[in-house]
Amino acid sequence: MKNIISVLPDRLKTALGCKKVFSSASEITIRLERPSCVSFGKDIWYISSNSLTSDPSKAVLLYRYEIDDIFAKICKSSVYSFEDQIRNGFISLGGGYRVGICGTAVVKNGDLVGFRDINGFVFRIAREIVGVAENVSKYIISPQKVVNTAIISPPGGGKTTILRDLCRILGEKGYKVSVVDERGELCGVSDGVSSFASSLLCDILDCCPKADGIDRALRTLCPDVIVFDEIGSLCEADNLVSAMNSGVSFIFSAHAESFSQAAKRPAIKKLLDCGALDLAIVLGTKEKRGTAVEIISITSGGDSYKADRIDIDPVGKFILGDI
Repeated sequence: MKNIISVLPDRLKTALGCKKVFSSASEITIRLERPSCVSFGKDIWYISSNSLTSDPSKAVLLYRYEIDDIFAKICKSSVYSFEDQIRNGFISLGGGYRVGICGTAVVKNGDLVGFRDINGFVFRIAREIVGVAENVSKYIISPQKVVNTAIISPPGGGKTTILRDLCRILGEKGYKVSVVDERGELCGVSDGVSSFASSLLCDILDCCPKADGIDRALRTLCPDVIVFDEIGSLCEADNLVSAMNSGVSFIFSAHAESFSQAAKRPAIKKLLDCGALDLAIVLGTKEKRGTAVEIISITSGGDSYKADRIDIDPVGKFILGDI
């Protein structure tokens, strides 16, 4: 949290310095001349001058110079150095923290090249919960192999937290794990050192584009398992198929509310069509956030696949609690 607090105006620091924010906040949203707030899962509290409040009319409103000062601190007074990240809409603060950037898009020749008139930030707070994936890992790690797995939920459902702890478990079981951490959230690398114990026994490609990272890990790091967050492109799926054909397993997360919804995404559909995906774990939402509500075994049959739900026994369920 110090990475976040250090870039914010002094008049927000009293309210954000309370124990509740440090222990259980999931996001801090800062806005220009509008109420800024802290998210605790689905609960939202607004930032007043000295505390958190449920009343948005009592929230502190930040001025333009304060937003500009935050942006300068995030970029370490060198916007040019962060152009690639800004183009993608976020900046990594180190320690697993990521800042989403709000503003007016700058488009040239049909391509998004950056943002101007910055009007807000969304700070994602990374947490390590050791042991959170212990029970669910039994569906992923068998005595013979690690099955190719997708962790599925809407944003904020706990996917990254689960992946982080799976990295720890895999490393402790003797697997060589390569983590492709495009957004710097999974391992929280700062000055080359990971902030989380979960990545102690992992090889990390920090801030590396996923498709390139999968390819480079496969070619140069000799992994047993490749782990990454938020699959997106067909190129990533193609490289995972290459990994599978080379005897390397993979675990990734995907944004979706259900397996059927995820299966419609081009990258995941590609994996299913190629018989590359073995297991899908769907996390719940709202009061079931962080709970495995569906575990689906996937078997390939030529040009089609079969998805069967696995009964989840009480031990197989897990709760993330405050993420």
